[in-house]
Amino acid sequence: MYDFLRRIFLSNSLSKWFVSITIEKALITSSTFWIGKLLMSFEKARPIRNYLGLFVGSLLGSQLANIYCKMFLKDANADSLKAFHHEFQNNHRNQARNFNNQELKSEREPNITGGEGAKFISGSIEYMTKGITNMAGVTFGLITVALAANNKMVLASFMASPLLAFAVIKAAEKKLEQAYSVSQKARKHLSHISGMVWDNVTVSNEYNYQIYYKASEAALKAIKDTAANAERILRFSTFFAALLAYAPILFSVIYSIQGSKSNNRGGGRLSTKSLLIGSTLQQQISIFQSFYELCASISQWNIFISSAGLIYKSIAPLGQGDLATTPATISWDLLRFKGTQSSSYNQLEHLGSEIRVMDYGRITITGDNGSGKTTVLTHLKDQFGSQAFYLPTFSKLAFESTKGSKLSSGQEFKARLQEIIDNVKCKFIFLDEWDATLSISNREALDEVINKFAEDAVVVEVSHRQPSL
Repeated sequence: MYDFLRRIFLSNSLSKWFVSITIEKALITSSTFWIGKLLMSFEKARPIRNYLGLFVGSLLGSQLANIYCKMFLKDANADSLKAFHHEFQNNHRNQARNFNNQELKSEREPNITGGEGAKFISGSIEYMTKGITNMAGVTFGLITVALAANNKMVLASFMASPLLAFAVIKAAEKKLEQAYSVSQKARKHLSHISGMVWDNVTVSNEYNYQIYYKASEAALKAIKDTAANAERILRFSTFFAALLAYAPILFSVIYSIQGSKSNNRGGGRLSTKSLLIGSTLQQQISIFQSFYELCASISQWNIFISSAGLIYKSIAPLGQGDLATTPATISWDLLRFKGTQSSSYNQLEHLGSEIRVMDYGRITITGDNGSGKTTVLTHLKDQFGSQAFYLPTFSKLAFESTKGSKLSSGQEFKARLQEIIDNVKCKFIFLDEWDATLSISNREALDEVINKFAEDAVVVEVSHRQPSL
């Protein structure tokens, strides 16, 4: 799982973003420190040129770093999406035997074609970068306050605060996961109900429509209630976590100001150190907000890992227990072969070995529906790999000749076949019921083309009819 996340999200762009956000947060928090130094210089009537320059420079530098952050974040999204597509492709290459597995296809393809993978990538990038941003804001903010206070108690509070926050988050963790689980079930139920919308609304049988309407309203209400409950648990638990985490720091800062005031010979007038600490008050508000958002991110970690697990499972390599591991049935006794040494076989390896030694020819596989003709072709494709080209009956295989064109089935197949002849350098061509939707004239014309092609290559075809060869 963690290797999957590393392969998807760790990129040069994300590393550059991390450096940029670190610089940005460091410069923003340092600007607060320079304001304090400016106040101290005013108080002591000292030159302010240097601190003013540092203040302006930190503001301009933070904005420039922010620009690079946004650029690198866009690149990181694109890089992760590319890596996600490559992960899917690498895990499913050379698995023609799964081409017609509709159950497996409906389970896995939506993550690429339906945008589920893209949503996961963008949501994960947002989740991780938001957490890192808030962590950087808290870290540099607390360092600034600690330096301004120049007090060991503040530094000690800085170290102890995360432990308090973590304790509150762990206490609410189980309840939060349960709330999100209930919310996810409500969303799945709504998705199921939504799949009925077209038929029930367009047909408009009052009886069916009322049943659908009541079910959809109940599902929508469940979505609202469960999502609100999950959000309520998340926000209140993280608020108390942030409050407990920041309380020791705030107490230490107030104590430091009081101590500075009592030690001041001015008799109640705030010292320059108190002014320096006071200049960080706005920064402390930002620290608390960042603490709050950081606690929220930490609370959602297990939910994020759970979502990542579901996405990974849908694109991971197929293994034991997967839908595709169940071997498809081949009824060898119902299949007939023409163009081979034997008219019947009982093993794919035997048939594949015979085809492999052929220099040219046309082999036709015939048989009843459901006897396993297509299964034989797809398994042969997996055996031969890149040495073979497989053209299914119906597919969305990418071709240059038919890209964006509106052709009849006969014209489309003819254009694709010619493109295969002209551009594909494979010795073995597997055609699956290419003549199923063709007119007699188109079928006869293309039959001759395939005969001619079979003079230089090995063509293995599945057909319901006997070939002219």
